[in-house]
Amino acid sequence: MHEDKNKSSYYLISFKLSGDKLKQYYETNLSTSPWKKIEGFLNKAGFSRTKDSEYISDWKMSIADAYQLLAKMIDQMPWIATSNDVFSMYAVEGEIKISDVIRQSNLLHGKIKKLIDNPPGHSRGLSSAQPPAAPSGSQRQPPAPSVPPAQQNPDTVTVSISELKECFEADVELQVTVKKSDLEKAKKQAEAKKQSNTKSEDSEKSKEPPEQNKPRSNRKPKR
Repeated sequence: MHEDKNKSSYYLISFKLSGDKLKQYYETNLSTSPWKKIEGFLNKAGFSRTKDSEYISDWKMSIADAYQLLAKMIDQMPWIATSNDVFSMYAVEGEIKISDVIRQSNLLHGKIKKLIDNPPGHSRGLSSAQPPAAPSGSQRQPPAPSVPPAQQNPDTVTVSISELKECFEADVELQVTVKKSDLEKAKKQAEAKKQSNTKSEDSEKSKEPPEQNKPRSNRKPKR
């Protein structure tokens, strides 16, 4: 199959250097590490690092240009040819950016805007200036196992408000920790009860006859 050397593509370079081989072939007296030397060369050539020892071209290039780039790289750093366990260059036929996908969809654009306007971190008391980063790779930690009731802190107890009433009436200083959802529910119930009591009082008042309409006694006062 004939290879079209004028065909343009993005290119991905991936490599793995051997520490033992570097000790033998790389000039260890140099102040710059071999990885930094490769990074400096590829940055000047228009490549950006995606992760350790992996770079992708910022623009499309032909196969001929790719061969020429590798030849120039080995010419300037010949130890690459003798100190690698893996060194490959792959053609990436196309590139899809997440920004292009969002830009072409009004639905996705609206969802992203809604997320930016109302970040969920605000409801958790987190600063929008420093959003929490999702852990990746070795940084990802397994979820903490749930603690059975028997293994919970023995110094804590669950009590009802009625049990704490006596302490509150005696003005005893006591801190109580409750779930936010339970607190909101209790507030709504208290407000509903307050409104119900107010309506009952207004209803009772409306049943009482006005002062001027109350029947007067016909009995004369005794002298």
